[in-house]
Amino acid sequence: MNLIRFAAAFFVVLGHARMIFFENYSSVNPSAIQTLFYGLTSIGHQAVVIFFVLSGYWVGGSLVRQVNRQKFTWRNYVGSRVVRLWMVLIPALLLTLLLDVIGRHWFGWMSTYRGSPVYNGLVPPAELPITAPTFFGNALFLGAIRVPTFGSNTSLWSLGYEFWMYVLAAFVVLGIFRRKRAIAIWALLFLLTTIVVGLDVLSYLPIWLAGTGVAVLRPRIERSRLIENGKLMTCLRWLLVAATFGVSLAVRGLHVSTSVSDYLVAIVCVLLLASMTTGFENRRWSMGPVGYLSGLANSSYSLYAIHAPILVLVASVWGIRLGHRWPSDPEHWIALFAITVGLVMIALLFARVFEDRTDSVRGYVRKLLRVK
Repeated sequence: MNLIRFAAAFFVVLGHARMIFFENYSSVNPSAIQTLFYGLTSIGHQAVVIFFVLSGYWVGGSLVRQVNRQKFTWRNYVGSRVVRLWMVLIPALLLTLLLDVIGRHWFGWMSTYRGSPVYNGLVPPAELPITAPTFFGNALFLGAIRVPTFGSNTSLWSLGYEFWMYVLAAFVVLGIFRRKRAIAIWALLFLLTTIVVGLDVLSYLPIWLAGTGVAVLRPRIERSRLIENGKLMTCLRWLLVAATFGVSLAVRGLHVSTSVSDYLVAIVCVLLLASMTTGFENRRWSMGPVGYLSGLANSSYSLYAIHAPILVLVASVWGIRLGHRWPSDPEHWIALFAITVGLVMIALLFARVFEDRTDSVRGYVRKLLRVK
């Protein structure tokens, strides 16, 4: 699953880099290889949907276990989630501020900072100020909900959605698994929170909860006779990996509405996730390239949170702007891959300084809040 998490982050970054550095698909000579290249570098949004499913599995599964064991407390739950997000989000916001101040000063006239519909929302308009309310609004997980995303870091929209799905999911789980007499209270809080954050956030909650459903059903999945057939399960997993890619590409190519495409991708991803909940005890899965790439998942959040402002500044320094973007050819495909790998390396360093310290800070906060 860690490999899926890293792959999702990688495809988000790859897609954003291609959007900034390369000319549009409509400008290239159509061919199967060009269609495949632009297709694979256009599934970043679908990768975010996969993030939501995985988050539902890990965070939602932990939430259900805490509630069932009568160990759930709001202080522990919210404190743990906020620390996890803030350990990367706050430094990422400060990095965005620094890079955007530099970039707008020297390259503010370029399309990479002035924005254009060609960038499909990735680059915001330059007249959008970098202000304290926007900074703190994003820090409080209201980016793209009540305030714009901060500066050039438009990818931060999903972090606000993620946090509020934590909150809404807790109301749902408490309403289902705890005393039914309190269900009216949880329903009211759910309604009030939805009014604050909006229906767009709510529309992703079933996708997030689908991942939680896999976590809840995991014991039954592990008892399934199908799991015992190793060769069959391996074939099934690879088939579902291909299906996840196929559906992600298909919904992009067929221009399916966002809401429908998100749910189609989520359904296939849930099936893939269910097939991968067990059966990986063999050491060979933790060694070699697969194990190394899985290890990179520990910095995938950092990669997601910092890549956009870095890409925008690098492109500007390089002189990449509308009318002066790269043609789509093997030479520049290699350059795109190298840029993406470079961002992965930067994210590893960033994670070493911030994200890797999450557990220690979380422990300190628990002591501060007197949480057992």
